Amino acid sequence: MRPGEVTLIQKNPETARLAEVAPWHENTAACLAIGAAILAAMPPPPATVLECGCWNGWLCHLLAKANYSVRGMDACEDALAYARRGEPFGEAAKRPEFFTGNFEESMGDGPPVDVIVFNSAFHHSERPAETLKAAYAGLAPGGRCILVEPGFGHTLSPQTREHARQWDVTEKDSPPIKIWRLGKKAGFKRVKVYPHPGTLFQSTYLPSAFAMRPSLRFLSSWFGGLISCGFIGAKWGHGMTVLFK
Repeated sequence: MRPGEVTLIQKNPETARLAEVAPWHENTAACLAIGAAILAAMPPPPATVLECGCWNGWLCHLLAKANYSVRGMDACEDALAYARRGEPFGEAAKRPEFFTGNFEESMGDGPPVDVIVFNSAFHHSERPAETLKAAYAGLAPGGRCILVEPGFGHTLSPQTREHARQWDVTEKDSPPIKIWRLGKKAGFKRVKVYPHPGTLFQSTYLPSAFAMRPSLRFLSSWFGGLISCGFIGAKWGHGMTVLFK
């Protein structure tokens, strides 16, 4: 894990601002679309959940509000400070627990869990194969690992490259085909792949989409969904991958 993953909030004012308010910011709707998709991929509550790279904990609080038993892990103690004091969805029956850890090495000291979640966190791993091996070991029999990650082309973005260089963090393309190949080697038996909920939301519901004529808007969202869900997108694009133990 790169040193910048631990110090990002201290050094980057924009990251600190987002950690203070997320998910209630200019991209709230996309965040909540991701949260809804993850909820749809979950087993029924009460199930035990570990979110790896939980950042300011907003997703942990959402899952706790839905009556899951949730723990969140992050390498950045500054992010966890926001997580511990936040209740972005109101008080849950059982608050999430948060702890500092490196998911490239282990899933922490707790018992095996039913679900492990990576929401835009797995692609920051310098050792993705070891990360999925640790996730497999940290799951209870029949458990699942849900990963919402950017696919091919993420690291081609000048913004991504500059972010990695300036803040000393890891950025990797993590399409479903890569996750599944590594997942099989780690021991996972089955996979389901879905379009990335944030990308699907942006191509369908943002104001730019509604500026089109209705017929064009339908074709645009249909074509975007086809790219996301089709043969190429399902393998190489941004996606939500669910691995089953």
